[in-house]
Amino acid sequence: MVVHRLEARVRTRTVLVSYWPDLDGAPGSEIKLGVFGDLRMGKRYALGLIARTTAEPEEIERVGRLAKHLVEKPFKALREKYEEIWGAPSPQDAFERVLARTHSSLILSDAQEMIDATPVADLKEDLETTRTWCMDKLRPILRGRFHAWMGAAGAAPTDQREQLAERDEPQPDLARRVAG
Repeated sequence: MVVHRLEARVRTRTVLVSYWPDLDGAPGSEIKLGVFGDLRMGKRYALGLIARTTAEPEEIERVGRLAKHLVEKPFKALREKYEEIWGAPSPQDAFERVLARTHSSLILSDAQEMIDATPVADLKEDLETTRTWCMDKLRPILRGRFHAWMGAAGAAPTDQREQLAERDEPQPDLARRVAG
C-alpha cells in the first residue's frame, strides 16, 4: 500500500440562503433557511447543505401561497436544488450558475471563502478515505456558519438536517451521506 503526504490547496466556500417576503424589507426581516457550501481539492469536489427542517408559524404566515413550500420545509425545498446541482455533469459549474442567477425572493448571499494551503492528512490511495476526509472537512464549516448566523439573529436552536456529497471530477461515481 502506497501512502503519500499530500500538500494540497483546499478551497471551501459557504453561502447563506434566505427568503425575503418583502424585497424592500429592512435587514433582518428575511427568513433564514440554510447554508450551502462546497469544497475543492484538486479534482475532488464536495457539496454540502444544512438547513432548517421547519420555520416558525409567524414566518410561514408572512409568505405567499407560491413560496409556502419553501418556508414550511426549508430542508426539503433546498434539497431539491441540491439534487439538481449534484445531478449536473459538472456540479461545481452548476453551483456557480445557481449563485450567479437572480432568484427574486430567494437570496443566496454573503459568500465566504477560505483557502488552506496546509498539509492534508496522510491519505492512502483509497477513494473512500479521501471522500470521508473531504466531507468531514466541509461539515463543521457548514455547521459553524449555520449556527453562528442563526444565533446572531437571536433565533432559537432549530432542528436541522444536512446532506453532503463528494466526487472525483472525471468520474461519475458518487458518495452520499445524509444525516439528521
